[in-house]
Amino acid sequence: MLAKNIRDNYDVFIVGNNNKKMSFVGSLLKEEGINVKLTTLPSQINENRKYERHIVIYITDEFSDHISDIDVIRQFYFACPLLIIADTVSDGKIISLLNSGAHNVVLYGSETLELLIGLTCSVNISKRIDNLEKQWNTALFQLDNIKLAGHAKSILMKRFNETETEAHSRLQKMSMNRNKPVNEIAKQIIDAETFLG
Repeated sequence: MLAKNIRDNYDVFIVGNNNKKMSFVGSLLKEEGINVKLTTLPSQINENRKYERHIVIYITDEFSDHISDIDVIRQFYFACPLLIIADTVSDGKIISLLNSGAHNVVLYGSETLELLIGLTCSVNISKRIDNLEKQWNTALFQLDNIKLAGHAKSILMKRFNETETEAHSRLQKMSMNRNKPVNEIAKQIIDAETFLG
């Protein structure tokens, strides 16, 4: 089931400097029918790949500067889930890898099932982050609209000597009469006030 979800939806890019380890991990995934590409350097994902969605596996070792490597990987594979496979993992190294941008960390030499679980967790964490970012952007948009409406209401209150409730009602009526969202009407009121002084 885990392999099927990845196999049917994702290309997997394995990035690292150790060809032996990369080949080992790649062969485990290929046995599960997963589309895998091995690369020593991050490359653009503009090639003809099987899927539009990608997962990146970075195989680190004790000699690599994993923080700068992850920075480079994130530049090339910005929105992709990132799974790190490390030789030895201490609490400090796990925290450092996660703080650097990894979605999950798995030990090198793990069984295929553990690797698939790591990939699936990375994908799920990445999806949750994307969802939270969308919710955050929606909340910011709504907050901007509330600020626009508040500013427009204060202009209407001054111009027509109205209460806040009356100005709010006027703003809503203008929106309905012109068949435009309240935030567009509010922006027009603010622009007009700025222009007229």
